[in-house]
Amino acid sequence: MSLAAQIANILQSGKVTLSANNVEELQVNIADKNIEVNALHKEFLKDTIKQIRTPSTDKEEKGEKKKKGGIRDMLGSVRGIAENLQNEGLTVTLSIQGDKVVTVGAQAKPKISSILTGTKAIEINNTRKLIELAL
Repeated sequence: MSLAAQIANILQSGKVTLSANNVEELQVNIADKNIEVNALHKEFLKDTIKQIRTPSTDKEEKGEKKKKGGIRDMLGSVRGIAENLQNEGLTVTLSIQGDKVVTVGAQAKPKISSILTGTKAIEINNTRKLIELAL
């Protein structure tokens, strides 16, 4: 059982708000095997993605430039997570200020985006906002 499935089994329903520096940044709602993540500020989400894409290395501690993980590598990771979620019957939806950006897992219903992502477990709901996150 994946970590997401274990979390969904433990947390049947509820709401969590994540704040940084006394500013609400993320709202997470869980209900009926659905996890909705709403980023209240796009910059917080962009910074978080940047941190995920930038692996920490010993070179970083020596002051050398950090190497960024590629979009292809990140897509591979997301694809694996999405397929695991789908197998467990779980769905995660990412929104920015209430606008749905991407759906991964069981309720994803991709059209053309499956050609781009290589899986039917990822649905891109708002291409423009997704591109803005990557830039």
